[in-house]
Amino acid sequence: MNSLSKYFLTGTNPHYSTKVVSLTVRDDEKIVVHNEDNRSAEFDIVVLTIPAPQLLQLDMRPSIPDEVREKIKAIEFTPRFSLMVVFDSVPEMEWVMKYHDDDVVRFTVWDHVKRCRGLNPTLLVHSSARYAVSNTDVKTKEEAGVEMLFRLRQLLPELPDPIKTIPHYWRFGQVYKPYEGTPGFLVLNEKPLIVAGGDSFMATSNLSHAAKSGEMLAGLVRDNLGIPQFKFKDTLKNK
Repeated sequence: MNSLSKYFLTGTNPHYSTKVVSLTVRDDEKIVVHNEDNRSAEFDIVVLTIPAPQLLQLDMRPSIPDEVREKIKAIEFTPRFSLMVVFDSVPEMEWVMKYHDDDVVRFTVWDHVKRCRGLNPTLLVHSSARYAVSNTDVKTKEEAGVEMLFRLRQLLPELPDPIKTIPHYWRFGQVYKPYEGTPGFLVLNEKPLIVAGGDSFMATSNLSHAAKSGEMLAGLVRDNLGIPQFKFKDTLKNK
């Protein structure tokens, strides 16, 4: 997902590590966005793709209606532990990603393959949902990382010793119970447009459904701006 985002942001000037704390709709139909450093900027449209429960942490004016707030509160996530395992070198592998029928490690993927050449071989390891749920607020991410590495060595004994490991924890790992009705996105303000999207609003929580929500968001923004839909097939026929 990170690679996809970077691709679509090519040629733009994104601001990273910036936490938004409030959105205010002005009478001139501009949206003023403030961050935690008390800096602000004006926008015509705001698209939010944060985990849905975090929408309720934003100070929004006008505020989110109570009925909608209750539906957002009803969304449930399962957490995840992950471990980035960096090697100096590895034997040749015939796979890029693999699912494991295991109670600790669920998914592994060679992360360096999808990025660029020149990086050390890096295996990204995801815990099972059950392991993450049972160990949230019980184990630190470092303790979970030690257990995941131990299990990884049992599942893939051909791997050498790593030169570095980096554990991580996502409290909002994967949507377990989505927004009622699974509309694909949620309009929080119609004019000017403030909209939230992501797999919190889809029937299934996975990459393809997250991308589908993004496609629906793009269509909504396009229609809001009055941009005609590009018809790729018709363009080919004209040529």
